[in-house]
Amino acid sequence: MRIEAKRRDAIASATATIEAIAERRVDAYEGWQSVCGIFQSNAGLGLPELKQFVQIEGIHPNSTLSVTEELRDAIWRNAVQFLAAR
Repeated sequence: MRIEAKRRDAIASATATIEAIAERRVDAYEGWQSVCGIFQSNAGLGLPELKQFVQIEGIHPNSTLSVTEELRDAIWRNAVQFLAAR
C-alpha cells in the first residue's frame, strides 16, 4: 500500500505541474524539468503515465540544449495533449 500511495503522490505532483505549464502559470522548461525530476526520482515505481510527457523526441532532460521559445512551445503543447488524454 505504501508504494501505491507514493506512486499516486508522484503522479499527482507531476500532473499539477503539467497543469501549471498548460495554463502558463510556470515557465514551460522549468516545469518540464520539475516533472522530469519527479519521473527520475521515482523511477523504481514505474510511472508510464508520465513517460509521454517527459520524453520529447530528440531531447534528453540532462543534455545541454538551447532553451528557445520553440522548445517552450513544444513543452506547452505536450502539456496540453497530456491533459487532454487523461
